[in-house]
Amino acid sequence: MLWLTFSVLADGDPVPTAPSVSIAADGGVAILTWSGGRPTYQLQRRGSFSEPWQNVGQSSTETTVAVPLADTPAFFRVVADYTARFEVLFDSTWSQETHPGAWPSGSHWSGPVGGVHDSQVHFWQEGETASEGIRLMAERGQQATLAAEIQATIPAGHAYFTLTASGLGSPDRRLITFPQATTRDFPLLTLVSMIAPSPDWFAGVAGLSLLGADGEWIQEQTVTLYGFDAGTDSGADFTSPDLVTTPRGVVTQFAGYPALINGAVMPFGTFTVRRIE
Repeated sequence: MLWLTFSVLADGDPVPTAPSVSIAADGGVAILTWSGGRPTYQLQRRGSFSEPWQNVGQSSTETTVAVPLADTPAFFRVVADYTARFEVLFDSTWSQETHPGAWPSGSHWSGPVGGVHDSQVHFWQEGETASEGIRLMAERGQQATLAAEIQATIPAGHAYFTLTASGLGSPDRRLITFPQATTRDFPLLTLVSMIAPSPDWFAGVAGLSLLGADGEWIQEQTVTLYGFDAGTDSGADFTSPDLVTTPRGVVTQFAGYPALINGAVMPFGTFTVRRIE
């Protein structure tokens, strides 16, 4: 027994416009054919309304699939526009003009590092203790440990791939292109870079959704980047000697120096996320 449904996701999130699907039986096989909607497509099934949707096979541009018929009920749907590829323009505006007195000699950013993931994991958050990967990124500009923390969640199905790029000066720009398309299973972007030189300061995004409120992939979004203290080094200035924070503090957004300029907290740049595929 087989049903087709296209209303809402199991968790209540909206679904993009569903393709028009027809079904025909051929012996012990149901042939599903659909049209409309943007490729790629992902066939999904569940055994009851209370169960989460499960992917059937890999997403593809094909518009027909054969499904074996069974005695137990099954619900199927086709989700269009299942994958998307993005680029991130890192526009560093931090300069002597924007941050007078808080722009040291040799100002630059470490190589950005991050990845795409689902909502079951996060890799940093304001008010939480920084992981070792965040500490080493914020203190040393190191990418490997945070990338490994993200990579470690891939086998459990919580992250899809990591992102790294080379560092940049300030003011400057760096274009970061996703190495491949992400999927609707992994719609969140985490990406960070060290404010350098500094004790443990950084900027970035944590779990930025690449899906809009309507369930569609965003086409372009600009995020303002404010500075954060990782809570791992108590140095007070850009070139302060190492001073380990004991016990380790939590990640906090700058409310004073080096971001408070003439009574206003100034950002350090922007990330502009654009869909390219």
